[in-house]
Amino acid sequence: MDYITLIQAKRQLKLSASESSDDQIIQDWITFSSKLIELWKGRVYYPYVKTVLYNSPINELSSFGTFDSFQSSALQQVYAPDKQILHLKNDLLEVIELLNGDGVEIDTFYLEPVSSYPKNRITLFKDAAGNTLRWLEDDNGNSLQAISLKALWGYVSNYPDCFVGSGDTTEDAPLLAADTEIDVNDADGVADDLQSPRFQAGQLLRLETGGNYEFLLCKSVNTTTNKLEVVRAQKGTTALVSVPQNTQIKIFRPNADIVQMCIRLTQWRYRQKDSDDFARTYNLGTGIISNPSALPADVKLILGERGKFKIS
Repeated sequence: MDYITLIQAKRQLKLSASESSDDQIIQDWITFSSKLIELWKGRVYYPYVKTVLYNSPINELSSFGTFDSFQSSALQQVYAPDKQILHLKNDLLEVIELLNGDGVEIDTFYLEPVSSYPKNRITLFKDAAGNTLRWLEDDNGNSLQAISLKALWGYVSNYPDCFVGSGDTTEDAPLLAADTEIDVNDADGVADDLQSPRFQAGQLLRLETGGNYEFLLCKSVNTTTNKLEVVRAQKGTTALVSVPQNTQIKIFRPNADIVQMCIRLTQWRYRQKDSDDFARTYNLGTGIISNPSALPADVKLILGERGKFKIS
């Protein structure tokens, strides 16, 4: 998904809403900037649901306790014999279903680090009865891809506060799974975090009812009829069968630094849109050839070193 909307980009470029001749160009560079950030850092900065398979950790007993042989040699540690850790290759936000190698669901575990998101490991300790829990192989004694973890993933450091109230609700009675338009009260009102207009094309929305939730992509906003055109069942979620009237609509807010990077990258590239090529600008009147500025310094600072590619 894109990390900023067309409205946000045009506001930063000081373009009025009525100036639409370059809207597609700006939108293209919003998408380019979003993908560049993901490819550079090797991760995505939005929530998505997916089932990921992990190898069952191989633990070798020693005189010091249980040795987790899945760690790299530089990070090898010794743990207590009643504590087992599954190191995650993805950025974890929330566990939906965790199945051990024997196919039995595990409901007693610890997510770490404790006080921040995303999580990068799951620790087994003891169940409610005091029994020590172990990561198991499958019924054939195979440890490869034996652990099944359905979860909400993504690098979202402000989770679970990343979804803010829109200040509006569904007015459909009810909203059905096949519906692609949502009636709201005031499409261009102010969201709970004071951002305006509350609904913008390109936003990731969330609806929740009966303990289940769905992500939707806001495709367009009609402020006259107060209707949202949406794409249902986004980011691995399933369309809710029946959403009651007056259900709150929440809006995803990406990490502030990611938003700023996407804005700056979009500005940087858009301002070179009239160049004959990306590297140089030719002024036919004066014959002067000028080179555009390099990647903005603040963007390079936040991007930092290229991450290990691990998007899945």
